[in-house]
Amino acid sequence: MKKITKQEFINILETNVSAFIGSYFNADIDRIMEALNSASINFDAADTCTVAAVTSTALLFSNGSRLTLNQYGKNSYYAFHVNGLVYLMQDNSYFDDFDGCDRHNCIIYAVKAATVAA
Repeated sequence: MKKITKQEFINILETNVSAFIGSYFNADIDRIMEALNSASINFDAADTCTVAAVTSTALLFSNGSRLTLNQYGKNSYYAFHVNGLVYLMQDNSYFDDFDGCDRHNCIIYAVKAATVAA
């Protein structure tokens, strides 16, 4: 898994067809990686989309969905290869005052692009 900048994350999504994989709230990144390594995702059969517009706070996709870029907490961005696909992950981490724990909310997209170095 390679940490990338927010701008690299946006550029990769803007220049490639992607498929939304999922949102994982209160996520354990190691468990997400295990699940992706064992998953068999057929990208060609997935509901794919492209970036239709970029605003200062969000990416708007051709299928009507959106990804907010300035979520509460610290946002980190990663790229990694699993089973021939490139995955992009936005990791939003914050401290939960209620129970005194760090929380991670991860949003993952698959990208069919051989040119992404991860």
